Amino acid sequence: MHATGTLYLGKARPVADTAPDGEFRLTLLLIDNLGGNEKESYRVRWSGPQAQAFWQARSAELVPGAIVHAELERIRATAGATYPPIAELRARVVRLEIVPKRLPGERVQLSNQAHSEPVYSAYAR
Repeated sequence: MHATGTLYLGKARPVADTAPDGEFRLTLLLIDNLGGNEKESYRVRWSGPQAQAFWQARSAELVPGAIVHAELERIRATAGATYPPIAELRARVVRLEIVPKRLPGERVQLSNQAHSEPVYSAYAR
Protein backbone atom coordinates (compact mmCIF):
# COMPACT_ATOMS: atom_id res chain seq x y z
CA MET A 1 0.00 0.00 0.00
CA HIS A 2 1.18 3.49 -0.83
CA ALA A 3 -0.11 6.66 0.87
CA THR A 4 0.61 10.38 0.91
CA GLY A 5 -0.57 12.82 3.53
CA THR A 6 0.08 15.51 6.09
CA LEU A 7 0.90 14.20 9.55
CA TYR A 8 2.29 15.51 12.84
CA LEU A 9 5.46 14.46 14.60
CA GLY A 10 4.64 12.60 17.81
CA LYS A 11 6.16 13.06 21.26
CA ALA A 12 8.62 10.18 20.87
CA ARG A 13 12.08 11.48 20.07
CA PRO A 14 13.35 10.67 16.54
CA VAL A 15 15.92 7.87 16.48
CA ALA A 16 18.88 8.18 14.11
CA ASP A 17 21.11 5.12 14.03
CA THR A 18 22.90 2.71 11.75
CA ALA A 19 21.47 -0.54 10.42
CA PRO A 20 23.52 -3.75 10.77
CA ASP A 21 24.65 -3.33 7.15
CA GLY A 22 26.04 0.15 7.98
CA GLU A 23 23.30 2.17 6.28
CA PHE A 24 21.96 5.28 8.06
CA ARG A 25 18.34 4.99 9.22
CA LEU A 26 15.87 7.36 10.80
CA THR A 27 12.81 6.25 12.79
CA LEU A 28 9.97 8.69 13.50
CA LEU A 29 6.59 8.53 15.20
CA LEU A 30 4.00 10.34 13.08
CA ILE A 31 0.42 11.06 14.14
CA ASP A 32 -2.61 11.29 11.87
CA ASN A 33 -5.21 13.50 13.55
CA LEU A 34 -8.52 12.05 12.40
CA GLY A 35 -10.63 14.65 14.22
CA GLY A 36 -12.24 14.67 17.60
CA ASN A 37 -10.15 12.51 19.89
CA GLU A 38 -9.26 9.99 17.20
CA LYS A 39 -5.63 9.63 16.23
CA GLU A 40 -3.60 6.98 14.43
CA SER A 41 0.09 6.54 14.99
CA TYR A 42 2.59 5.57 12.32
CA ARG A 43 6.08 4.41 13.23
CA VAL A 44 8.05 5.06 10.05
CA ARG A 45 11.58 4.19 9.05
CA TRP A 46 13.68 5.89 6.42
CA SER A 47 17.07 4.55 5.32
CA GLY A 48 19.86 5.70 3.07
CA PRO A 49 21.68 8.85 2.00
CA GLN A 50 18.50 10.91 1.49
CA ALA A 51 17.40 10.17 5.07
CA GLN A 52 20.85 11.12 6.35
CA ALA A 53 20.85 14.39 4.37
CA PHE A 54 17.37 15.21 5.72
CA TRP A 55 18.50 14.46 9.30
CA GLN A 56 21.63 16.60 8.99
CA ALA A 57 19.72 19.52 7.46
CA ARG A 58 16.48 19.44 9.46
CA SER A 59 16.98 17.55 12.75
CA ALA A 60 16.49 20.71 14.84
CA GLU A 61 13.01 21.15 13.33
CA LEU A 62 11.87 17.64 14.27
CA VAL A 63 10.04 18.61 17.44
CA PRO A 64 6.70 17.27 18.73
CA GLY A 65 3.84 18.75 16.72
CA ALA A 66 5.96 19.57 13.66
CA ILE A 67 3.92 19.23 10.49
CA VAL A 68 5.32 16.86 7.88
CA HIS A 69 4.15 15.89 4.45
CA ALA A 70 4.98 12.21 4.02
CA GLU A 71 4.82 9.71 1.22
CA LEU A 72 4.77 6.21 2.70
CA GLU A 73 4.82 2.67 1.37
CA ARG A 74 4.61 -0.85 2.79
CA ILE A 75 2.07 0.24 5.40
CA ARG A 76 1.08 -2.52 7.78
CA ALA A 77 -0.66 -2.79 11.15
CA THR A 78 1.16 -4.28 14.13
CA ALA A 79 0.58 -4.52 17.87
CA GLY A 80 2.66 -1.84 19.53
CA ALA A 81 5.13 -2.60 22.32
CA THR A 82 2.77 -1.38 25.03
CA TYR A 83 0.64 -3.08 27.64
CA PRO A 84 -2.12 -3.54 26.79
CA PRO A 85 -1.05 -3.75 23.14
CA ILE A 86 -2.22 -0.78 21.07
CA ALA A 87 -2.34 -1.13 17.30
CA GLU A 88 0.28 0.86 15.45
CA LEU A 89 0.86 1.35 11.75
CA ARG A 90 4.37 0.87 10.43
CA ALA A 91 5.63 2.11 7.09
CA ARG A 92 8.67 2.91 5.02
CA VAL A 93 9.29 6.52 4.00
CA VAL A 94 9.57 7.28 0.30
CA ARG A 95 9.62 11.06 0.70
CA LEU A 96 9.37 13.43 3.65
CA GLU A 97 9.33 17.20 3.99
CA ILE A 98 8.68 19.54 6.89
CA VAL A 99 5.82 21.94 6.27
CA PRO A 100 6.09 25.41 7.84
CA LYS A 101 3.40 26.10 10.42
CA ARG A 102 0.76 28.50 9.17
CA LEU A 103 -0.78 31.41 11.03
CA PRO A 104 -4.42 30.83 12.05
CA GLY A 105 -5.68 33.36 9.47
CA GLU A 106 -3.93 31.73 6.53
CA ARG A 107 -6.03 29.48 4.31
CA VAL A 108 -3.46 28.50 1.70
CA GLN A 109 -3.69 24.85 0.74
CA LEU A 110 -0.49 22.90 1.29
CA SER A 111 -0.58 21.53 -2.24
CA ASN A 112 -0.53 25.06 -3.70
CA GLN A 113 2.52 26.27 -1.79
CA ALA A 114 5.74 26.76 -3.70
CA HIS A 115 8.50 24.54 -2.35
CA SER A 116 11.54 26.70 -1.74
CA GLU A 117 13.30 24.02 0.30
CA PRO A 118 14.72 20.77 -1.05
CA VAL A 119 12.46 17.75 -1.05
CA TYR A 120 14.16 14.63 0.24
CA SER A 121 13.14 11.51 -1.61
CA ALA A 122 14.35 7.93 -1.68
CA TYR A 123 13.86 8.04 -5.46
CA ALA A 124 16.33 10.89 -6.01
CA ARG A 125 19.55 8.90 -5.84
